[in-house]
Amino acid sequence: MWVGTHLGGLNRLDIKNGRTKVYRFNDGPANTLSHNIIKDILPYKDSLIIATHNGLYMYDKASGKRRDIFEDSDLEKVVRVINKIYLDSKFNIWISISNKGIVRHNLETGKSTLFKPSGERTISDVNIYDIIEDEFGKIWLSTANYGLDMFDPE
Repeated sequence: MWVGTHLGGLNRLDIKNGRTKVYRFNDGPANTLSHNIIKDILPYKDSLIIATHNGLYMYDKASGKRRDIFEDSDLEKVVRVINKIYLDSKFNIWISISNKGIVRHNLETGKSTLFKPSGERTISDVNIYDIIEDEFGKIWLSTANYGLDMFDPE
């Protein structure tokens, strides 16, 4: 079991023997963690998608190495302080970025789109606290200031 902590890094609990291994920024190789505030974790294939207070990473559980998902992209400096991540049924990861809006990033194609409040048919707030997909493929967003958004990005 993987557990993200606030300031304590990433913990891996072996349920069989009760032992915990702790991974912290600055405790190991430079490519393990980028920050000790872990905001969210999602399993993806043989890896973990880890949202930190300093970006979004694909973490290889076997090697212990991370890869910045937005490295060398236009969004690298935007996707930093993350509130929440969600993987939808189309392999899009939705990334709520503090005071910046929400990014849809397709893990298969690498294509990304940043959504910000800009009128009708978009999001109502730059701060999204929760994300979920309904049975019809609509994305629901819990916002800080304007309640619940039903978002259809198509």
